[in-house]
Amino acid sequence: FLEEDGEEQVVTGTAVDNAGNTAETTTDVINIDQTPPTTFDDYENDGEWVNSYQAITLTEEDATSGIDTTYFCIDATDECDPSDDGDEYFETVTISDEGISYFRYASQDSAGNLQDTVSREVKIDKTAPSTSIEVSGEKALANLYRLDITVTLTCNDEASSCLLDGIQETVFYRLDNPEGEFLEFT
Repeated sequence: FLEEDGEEQVVTGTAVDNAGNTAETTTDVINIDQTPPTTFDDYENDGEWVNSYQAITLTEEDATSGIDTTYFCIDATDECDPSDDGDEYFETVTISDEGISYFRYASQDSAGNLQDTVSREVKIDKTAPSTSIEVSGEKALANLYRLDITVTLTCNDEASSCLLDGIQETVFYRLDNPEGEFLEFT
C-alpha cells in the first residue's frame, strides 16, 4: 500500500458496508522512513601504517526523518558495537594509541533506522625502528677481520614491522664518514 519513504504522504479512505451505507471520507498525513541513514568519514589512511596521531571526522545524512544519533567506538579487535558499546559522536575523534585500532561507527535516524556499522583500521607507529649490525668472517690477530667478511644489517620494528609484502624494507648504511651520504644496503 504505502511502501516508499516520504513525508506528508496523504492517505484518504472511506468504507461501504453491506447495506450500502458509505462512511465519511477521512484523510490523514503519514510520514514513512524505512531507510537507514548514511554516514561518511574523511579517513584516508585506512589499513596503512602512519607515524602520527589520526583524526577522523564523520558526516551524517538522512533524507527523510533526519539524524537522531551517531555512535562510535574504538577497539583492538574490530568487534565493538557502536550503538551498544560506543559513545555519542559530536566532533572529530583523534586516535593516538600506537598499534592497530579499529574506529567503528553507525548512525541512527529519528525513525529508529540504524545503519550497518562501518569500520576503519587505524595503524599508528610513532617509534623509529632500530638496526643491528652483524659481522662474520675469519678473524686474525688483534680482532681484525681478514678474509670472507660478511656484514648483515637488520631492521627491527615491533609495531609496523620492517617487512613490506614479506620483503625486508630498505636499510641504509655509510662507511667511515659519520656525515656522509647514506647508501642503500642490498
